[in-house]
Amino acid sequence: NVNNETPFITLVFNAAGDLDTGYFKLKPGAEKTQDEPSKERWSKELIDMGWMEGVGGSFDISVGKLIHDGRSYDRFKMKSYLNNKTLTLQSLSFGYWDGRVDMTGSIIGGKVPGVSLGFTLTNCDIGQIIQSFTPRDNISGRLGVSGTLSTSGVNALSWAQQAESKLVLNGVGVVVDRFDLQGVVDTVSVSRTTADVVNNVGRVLEKGATEFSLEGNLNVKNGVVKTPGITLKSGNMLGNLTGEIGLVPWTMSLSTLFQFPMLASETVPTMVVELEGPVDEPALRLDTDSLEAYVSKRIVGQ
Repeated sequence: NVNNETPFITLVFNAAGDLDTGYFKLKPGAEKTQDEPSKERWSKELIDMGWMEGVGGSFDISVGKLIHDGRSYDRFKMKSYLNNKTLTLQSLSFGYWDGRVDMTGSIIGGKVPGVSLGFTLTNCDIGQIIQSFTPRDNISGRLGVSGTLSTSGVNALSWAQQAESKLVLNGVGVVVDRFDLQGVVDTVSVSRTTADVVNNVGRVLEKGATEFSLEGNLNVKNGVVKTPGITLKSGNMLGNLTGEIGLVPWTMSLSTLFQFPMLASETVPTMVVELEGPVDEPALRLDTDSLEAYVSKRIVGQ
């Protein structure tokens, strides 16, 4: 940079096999130290964007499998342009969550780094997505997502707090284990008293599984994920999920109203399922008032 000009690198790289970025992290003979595992969900460690300083470049990279920090990204392809501490992603795609991720946008360096991205997830495993954030293991199926994400800050905590995003979701074959809605219908159908409903619905709900299709929207602002409504369909049963998940602190307040039109009545019987508290271990509460009322009316012949 003797002429006060920024060095510019043009890189075209193609590898059909595996590439582990760990090969380039340490000098020969250097030992990698292991930090104590953090109990914090969002790291307060400063995000280092020093690699963007004092250089520009054009990058066209294609790797059969890119391995970074123990994670694998299949068929990784990136075309990007680095200028003035901003990496413009002209195209970025890779296999992850047993599906495909595609994105465009910008990664911004400097003292307060950030991102502004548009992306799609195609035919991804919803269970793997969920387990990237929480240990919940009772949900499987395929999910498609399209959306935008923008945030900035000095660390992951501030990125979570300032995140703004709009997402459109579509899921098929989404199976929720330990959540048997058909068991609820069967139980209510043979209940002779409202006490039967109160005593048995919660018990049978946890014994089986339900398969849904889903579609809806998520909106993220200032670190809070809200949904105006996600529609869940399973046969003739219909659910509408609303509520929010806080990224900081990591809590949820979600409510789903399920309708059971197969239970013949002037007013469609419903059940409300609420999840409240820490995302990893929320408390579940059932509101079966409508089902109890249905049984009462059936008993008296109304």
